[in-house]
Amino acid sequence: MLSNLIIVVSFLPLPGLLFFVVQEKKKVLLYAVLIGFGIECIQLLLNILFHSPIFVVDVNDIVLYTLANFIGYSLFLLLQNSNMSRHLGTQKA
Repeated sequence: MLSNLIIVVSFLPLPGLLFFVVQEKKKVLLYAVLIGFGIECIQLLLNILFHSPIFVVDVNDIVLYTLANFIGYSLFLLLQNSNMSRHLGTQKA
């Protein structure tokens, strides 16, 4: 349970950070989901190479990465829109 919370919290800022690199809102969420999927693919590869139970591939982690990215993206858009409306409101005054 704690590891799931850590996954969600650690992926929340990812869409906001990716926006500064990608600059396209449509691609941000796609890249964020692909990064989470890539992490699980790397874990699978490490599990195959080293036969270690440490690198466990879990479908729930992919779902949590995706959920955290959607929440982070929504928060990013909400903050961006509130900053934009605040900025536009001060320009009119």
